[in-house]
Parts: sequence; C-alpha cells; structure tokens
Amino acid sequence: MATFRFHLIGTPQPVELDVAADTIRELSEIVSRQRFVEGRLLEPDSDGVLLGMLIATSRIQCVVEAT
Repeated sequence: MATFRFHLIGTPQPVELDVAADTIRELSEIVSRQRFVEGRLLEPDSDGVLLGMLIATSRIQCVVEAT
C-alpha cells in the first residue's frame, strides 16, 4: 500500500488515501480498469476509525505520490 494525493473535479482540496498500489504505475492500471479507486483516509474520524473511501475514476484530474 502507498499514499497518493487525488485532485478531483469539483473539489478544492486534494484527498489523501492509502490505496492497494505500491507505485503510481500500479495505480494507473487500477484507474484504467475500474470505475472506482478504493482506499483508506489517513486521518481517523472522531471515533478513531480510519474510514474507507471510493473515488470515481471519472472525477480524477491528477494524482500525486504523497511523501
């Protein structure tokens, strides 16, 4: 798993997710084959739970590897 920063259409702030891809190339393959990218938010909610998230690939403008 690796962390990526997703810049989405209609969203002013990027979303950082841990996704099941080790490299940007693996993530590119996921995006090209699937309608959604599945990941986990980096910050826990108020109950301390790391929430899962699905991002529609049609909304992705840009993806940056997070450090």
